[in-house]
Amino acid sequence: MALFSLFWDDQVFEQLALHTNLYAKQKRGSGGVTVPDSGSLESLGKRMRSWKDPTSHELKVWIRITIKIGLHKEVALALYWSQAGRNGWRKVSRRPVQRYRRLATQPKYRVPRNCMSLNRFQQLKRYFHVSDPRIELDMKHWYEKLNPLASVLQERFRSYYLPATKVAIDEMVVRFCGRSHHTLKIRNKPIKAGYKIFALCDHGYTYGFLWYSSTQGIAELDRSSTNLTPTSCGVLQLAKLLPANRQWHLILDNYFTNVALFKELRELGIGAAGTTGVDAGGFPKGLKIEKQEVRKVLPWGHVSGEVVGNVCCLVWQDNSSVLFMTSYDDITRTVKRLHRRPKKTSTNAITIRGIFGDQAQKKLPIPQFIDDYNYHMGGVDIADQLHSYYPTQQRSCRNWYPLFYWLLDTTLVNCYRIQRTIDPHSITRSPHYFFRSEVAEMLIKNGLQAQSTISVLESGKFNFSSTLYYLARLCSKTQVFQIFLVFQYLGTL
Repeated sequence: MALFSLFWDDQVFEQLALHTNLYAKQKRGSGGVTVPDSGSLESLGKRMRSWKDPTSHELKVWIRITIKIGLHKEVALALYWSQAGRNGWRKVSRRPVQRYRRLATQPKYRVPRNCMSLNRFQQLKRYFHVSDPRIELDMKHWYEKLNPLASVLQERFRSYYLPATKVAIDEMVVRFCGRSHHTLKIRNKPIKAGYKIFALCDHGYTYGFLWYSSTQGIAELDRSSTNLTPTSCGVLQLAKLLPANRQWHLILDNYFTNVALFKELRELGIGAAGTTGVDAGGFPKGLKIEKQEVRKVLPWGHVSGEVVGNVCCLVWQDNSSVLFMTSYDDITRTVKRLHRRPKKTSTNAITIRGIFGDQAQKKLPIPQFIDDYNYHMGGVDIADQLHSYYPTQQRSCRNWYPLFYWLLDTTLVNCYRIQRTIDPHSITRSPHYFFRSEVAEMLIKNGLQAQSTISVLESGKFNFSSTLYYLARLCSKTQVFQIFLVFQYLGTL
């Protein structure tokens, strides 16, 4: 909880509560209800729900339930408040918002209705707002509704973590199948449709990111380098987020690599390495011919290359030829790694299988730059993997809600990576699940305690019916009775 509070502190929740209240008043009108264009207050009758302005502590409870919903999926939102679910209401391990009756006093098995009703949860989801509704947004900047929260989180992501020397830049996709001019479809990705995000990650920790639109390109892109493509400018912009007092090495894949980008990075004192394609800008033609025509003749482990403007362009023969670029590594350095013998039907199997002999596995020397790529390029993929385990995303018609859920998941994943870095042996069994569950329980505990305190302060005296109701959720009967005696002794009853 302490790690989560570094990013989502009380100031963030207070701003969210303020903007939510303003948006609800704006939509519901001065009378507290929403009046359709072709309707009236009388036509709505008893169908309208009453509304009460939420506090920052109530939003903590709402976020907690959202995290819990991500831990255990159901087919409908209402089933989390019901005793009949797809997995059976008695299966506590599969349904954390359900509980055994004999475990009713344990906070980690409390159902959401003890914290917040289903109607209230849906109301907050309906009127939840990140930006200030009093300010007219520029519709050209499609991400403006999330920008107040995203800018704060991104600044804090960089403040509380120092990445390793080698970091990766790659693309992420946030699932969204609704209507939006800014989503795109990628057939070869696990997530076929959604928002694209360029991210700089260190083994799962998202250090910085840039929004991407299919119609407008990268948001807030710095085009000061006129000789670079927009995608290369985005990579350069992410690289500039790194602290200037250290030496950095970027690991990229063939979507980003080109000679012009590597030159720009080298001028900033940042090394880069990554695979590339035959059509990459600035790649020597001789190596392209070797890749296409002579790849089956080359022996395993063969390395050849050419230097283009302080950028080394290479071809390394593995099971197939690998085109590579690097601007910081010594190509003569090698390291031994365990390899599996390829199948008889694999590319260049006749040449490669002879190296293994009768062994199914064998340690073979590979270039150091290839080993760095294999080990560090998965930094963004690790973040995607941790996102996919327990996503908080729910169905919504608003096209900015998936990005909000992504920000919440990114915060939880970053907190988890910090916790594992500080104490890697703290949790051994399903650590990510228990970490999220612990954050959710601390949010509900802090939220309910604050709400009980506010009810006492607002009334000016001890309100037994409301305050004791909140305390009963968090304390034992003995503790509640002791608190009751203290207030009675102080003469507040």
